[in-house]
Amino acid sequence: MQQKRVAEYLISGFRMTQECIRILAMQQVGERGATAIEYGLFVALIATVIIVGVTALGQSTLGLFQPVTNFFASLPH
Repeated sequence: MQQKRVAEYLISGFRMTQECIRILAMQQVGERGATAIEYGLFVALIATVIIVGVTALGQSTLGLFQPVTNFFASLPH
């Protein structure tokens, strides 16, 4: 009788362990998805900052090259 109770205890413990592992695995998959979304948002933010920076830099340097363009345009062909 004692052996049967020990076996039932071990089996129930094994089932609980399997359930905990299953729950943790599901949670980890959910965290992977959340992490992927976070990385995607970071990449989008960085890309936006780069685009805005390059556009602003291009607009501010446009006036610097205008005299050079005018000089070469005034040369005889």
